Amino acid sequence: MVTAWSKDGKLLHVSAFLKTEHKSLIIQNTTSEDAGSYGCKTVQMYEFGKREQNITFYVEINGK
Repeated sequence: MVTAWSKDGKLLHVSAFLKTEHKSLIIQNTTSEDAGSYGCKTVQMYEFGKREQNITFYVEINGK
């Protein structure tokens, strides 16, 4: 299974705040710049096709 995270439509790369051990996104020491639209896409390949799942959620920091 492949998991990819995005923020405001742009792919997020593994960094200090993106933890991928358990396919989770962890944002540490948030700032107002972390607010936005986040997406997670997973793709699982099977012998006769594939299964894709997408989820979008929004992060607000202090009501921004």
